Amino acid sequence: MPLPRLLTLPLFLSILVATGCEPELNCDLIAAVSVQVHVQDHAGEEIPEVQVRYRLSTDDDFTDCIQQEQDWSCGFEESGTLEIEVSADFYDTQLHEVIVSSGECHVIGQQLEVTLEQNNCALMEQERAVHLTLSDPNGDSISAFSGGWASWGYPNADMAAIPCDPDGNGGFYCGDFEAGTYEIAAGSIGFHPVLEVIEVAVHECGGPLVENVEQVLYPTTGACTEILASSVSLTLVDQQGSPTGAAAPQYRSLYLSDSSLYDCDVVSAGEWVCGWELAGAIEVVLNAAELDDWSRTVFVPTDDCHVIGQNLSVSL
Repeated sequence: MPLPRLLTLPLFLSILVATGCEPELNCDLIAAVSVQVHVQDHAGEEIPEVQVRYRLSTDDDFTDCIQQEQDWSCGFEESGTLEIEVSADFYDTQLHEVIVSSGECHVIGQQLEVTLEQNNCALMEQERAVHLTLSDPNGDSISAFSGGWASWGYPNADMAAIPCDPDGNGGFYCGDFEAGTYEIAAGSIGFHPVLEVIEVAVHECGGPLVENVEQVLYPTTGACTEILASSVSLTLVDQQGSPTGAAAPQYRSLYLSDSSLYDCDVVSAGEWVCGWELAGAIEVVLNAAELDDWSRTVFVPTDDCHVIGQNLSVSL
């Protein structure tokens, strides 16, 4: 005799329980993200060059999360305790722990909102590696305004000397904007020039830990002639290589407080002298139809007595 319809479903379920069978889950094959991270600053704006990494608490190494604009996907179908590290230049690094559970088909993804805090490095101005001041043995300043000069380069490097920048107070900023080993030369007319190798360490913010160097220059002891030495000897040639006077060259010192342009002295057709006994960084400017706003900075050092003149040749 057939069973009543109302008894059919309970009987079917009791059979499933008795046999240990369960209904099959209908799970898709799309991998679920374990932790979705959103990063911003206090104003909710995007922070450039953010790095987001993660690892399971049982692992040693971090893995990069996948970025899409201001969001990062950290891990796929990974459950357990995930450690999320968020970092960016000039911001304090943050480390977060997120617990991710497993569901019937996929992990139960978690959301993490991160607001990074600026650190003191964000307020630092970019500086050159060495700040140099010059003085004589009595402690009197030998400044860029009074004929002092300074240049820098790298030890054992085949390169032209690079003029140090005046700091506006008579001293010099030398070197690049990074830590390293620098070779600093300095001098002034009537003083023995010096050459010093300076090691600059790395600042905790990543730039150079600026070295403040006070260099003493000692007066020359030898006899000096009274003949004036030229600073820059300029030659101007045309396309055929012949000297030409089709220009009006001028010059000025980039070290002296007076930045006025002065006419170079004519020596002969196509030849001029730009400055006499003028040391340091000298800018030569040419006004010619073939040259549009042409200028060149020439560095002029000194020996014990005079400037060491430099030659500059320009082709139209």
